[in-house]
Amino acid sequence: MNQQQAPIQLTHPESEQRIEVGADQLDRYVVNGWRAAEVGAPAGNASFEAWAEFARSKGFTEDQIVGQSRDDLRAALS
Repeated sequence: MNQQQAPIQLTHPESEQRIEVGADQLDRYVVNGWRAAEVGAPAGNASFEAWAEFARSKGFTEDQIVGQSRDDLRAALS
């Protein structure tokens, strides 16, 4: 019986674009800088609060979040 594998989510290193690829295509994307998408990570253009909540879920303290921009948090969590 042929079982189909679930697609793998990847994120582009510069644009934060997300795609899904099959395991047979993974190597060609990884060598071009794509990385595994963080499960549960907000979209790159999500609100500051969405990124702050994600940061908290990853162990960031309020002191580490206060004063940061959405892009600062996104970079720290990528």
